[in-house]
Amino acid sequence: MASLTFKLRTVAFLLLLSPPIHGQSGKRFVLLPESETSAISHLCSRNGPKVGGSWQPTEGDVELLESHLSRISKLKSEDGLVGIHISKPSRYYRQYVGIVIGGRKLIYLNAFSTFDEKPPADWRERLVVGICDGGPSAWGVLYDPETKEFSQLSTNEIA
Repeated sequence: MASLTFKLRTVAFLLLLSPPIHGQSGKRFVLLPESETSAISHLCSRNGPKVGGSWQPTEGDVELLESHLSRISKLKSEDGLVGIHISKPSRYYRQYVGIVIGGRKLIYLNAFSTFDEKPPADWRERLVVGICDGGPSAWGVLYDPETKEFSQLSTNEIA
């Protein structure tokens, strides 16, 4: 019996040390720091919004945005490949950055998919800007936390 108790404690201890599967590391989205705002002007194959400043959204802002994510599928892209719908936005890796445009605090959503389902190693720290072409495999959209609405969907172009 003592041996079983020891084994159970050892397993419990090892589970505590292992990274969480369903925690932050398992999510397909991340809130990036304000310092990544300037990278929006360096997107490949699509135009980013004209950013006037930055702010740091809260986790609550991101949770609310995530709860409305399916609304993106109602939009048609206005830039890149015009007229494209994103039918399942939750299937993409999503990066959130707080930006200011015309005095309004918005959240820029930078989304991308990968062929091998492995995102770049630093995608949780840096805005992914180097995905060129590919059409709807990379896209961006604005979210207004006050109105809870998405706008200005833009996909990459195809060369």
